[in-house]
Amino acid sequence: MKKMNRKFLNQMLIILLLITALLLGMIERNEATSLNTSDIGVEYYSHIQDFGWEEEYSKENKETTGTTGKNKKLEAIKIKLKNAPQNAKIEYQAHVSDKGWQNWAEDGNLAGTTGQNRRMEAIRIRLVNLEDYTVRYRAHVQDIGWQDWVEDGEVAGTTGRALKIEALEIEIIPKKAKTNIIFNNELNNKTYYSEGIQESGAYSTNLENSTVSLNIDGKDYTKYMTVTENTKTEEQIKIGNGLKTYNFQINIKDLSKLEDGKHTLSIQIFNQTKTVEIGKIEKNINTDIKNPHIIYSSHIENISWQNAVRDGATSGTTGRNLKLQAIKINTKNSISNACARYRMARLGR
Repeated sequence: MKKMNRKFLNQMLIILLLITALLLGMIERNEATSLNTSDIGVEYYSHIQDFGWEEEYSKENKETTGTTGKNKKLEAIKIKLKNAPQNAKIEYQAHVSDKGWQNWAEDGNLAGTTGQNRRMEAIRIRLVNLEDYTVRYRAHVQDIGWQDWVEDGEVAGTTGRALKIEALEIEIIPKKAKTNIIFNNELNNKTYYSEGIQESGAYSTNLENSTVSLNIDGKDYTKYMTVTENTKTEEQIKIGNGLKTYNFQINIKDLSKLEDGKHTLSIQIFNQTKTVEIGKIEKNINTDIKNPHIIYSSHIENISWQNAVRDGATSGTTGRNLKLQAIKINTKNSISNACARYRMARLGR
């Protein structure tokens, strides 16, 4: 009996030791994970006019690479992440004198040039597979000094002004999502007729992955929207100052489910899992698909094309001695095969 008790106690002791070891291992792993996450940073170094390369990866986390007050241009840079997950990477793109925007470099590869006496004029930096973090950076520019901080692919420096970057500072911080949404045409109070709604626009965001939805009066119309990523550098900069940019097309041919009158069209941008809204734009629109209309617009001397009017409203000017030079007339919601035919005659002919 005593032997059995002793054997049972030994077994229990071994089990307790194993459980303790497992718990300690979990705690250590959690601490290591926490440390790795909180210590994610960035290291970098530059090639400077007349000085050459700085010491390899001698700058990190907001430290200054390059020089100020010495009138020396940055010619090239190498950047890499520190304590980041294995699948994460950092990408950067340089705008170089007489060359323009180069292709993206990544993870310690060279952006810019050496041995060519070319200045870096601008730079964009972004993170990949680090959804919860933002890369933030600023440039010290010839004749300008330190610019404001920019983030996640936005442009630091200048283009088209022949000004050199003299120094840079880079850091990685927790992400604050941001976005911008634009339409190519003005939608507020616009009226749509039986041919439906055809509009286009773009949105930019600092999120690596995002989703978009289209609603009219709170009802989902996303299936009538197509979205494509815009990978052209110049257009990314023009639309979103360098952030990830997406073009969208809206094509709703059938408006019969909407009552004629006022409606609210909205576009919302979400994170990838659609749990957080990061941007929204709303436009007041009108639909009118039941009543026939005649719509016309005039081209006036010294004014150009006026906004279209309809159904007997005045197009052109009075009391200003300005010539009507051209006119456009169209029908809306008319019966099948109906059309407007018109011609103009010039006085004195």
